[in-house]
Amino acid sequence: VAAAARPPLWVAALIVGVFAVFHGHAHGTELPEAANPLAYSLGFVIATGLLHGAGIGLSLLAHAGVAVLVVGITMVKGYEQQLDVRMRVGDHAELAGWRFTLDDIAEVQGPNYAALRARFSVQRDGGAPFVLEPEKRLYRVQQMPMTEAAIDSGLTRDLYVALGEALDGQTWTVRLHVKPFVGWLWGGAALMALGGLLALGDRRYRLRGATAVSGAPARLAPGAAA
Repeated sequence: VAAAARPPLWVAALIVGVFAVFHGHAHGTELPEAANPLAYSLGFVIATGLLHGAGIGLSLLAHAGVAVLVVGITMVKGYEQQLDVRMRVGDHAELAGWRFTLDDIAEVQGPNYAALRARFSVQRDGGAPFVLEPEKRLYRVQQMPMTEAAIDSGLTRDLYVALGEALDGQTWTVRLHVKPFVGWLWGGAALMALGGLLALGDRRYRLRGATAVSGAPARLAPGAAA
């Protein structure tokens, strides 16, 4: 290693075998007298395999993150659904198997805004309903209207409900979105970041980078004498 030599495969295998014999003998002398040699050896081999497997698994995190991210992008772009609809209180709309019912619209006061808050009951296939409450806000200082969509996130889908403009005193435009696997985008990015951090902590990569820098030819500054 110190000389950066590359011996033939059989020589390398012989050296590793010799060290393996002495390594096994060292651990064999640690064997408690009351212990079963077979069980002790089997446990040692399993533990070593698990440690190596954990190292390999951690090194693959970044690649797994890329795969998860690609799946998320493909599913979101290929299977997302959107519906723009006019609704009154009591009306319902269906999208991708989800039933959205407009239960109520009420005025609410925020810390620096006034808003109209819609209450939607969302249900699928007879399951338990849950509530989404999008808002149409008007900030007092800027006098700027803003739409605050209501979002329900899940492992395999995200639901979005946005309250649009009033068409009359009782009818509103509503936009519904069903986007599958949006959470996988964040999960893939997190896995890639974690893999990168683990790679930064790996001494092999630091040594490889230092060797590449030290082995690079020096460059003269412009105007320097040859």
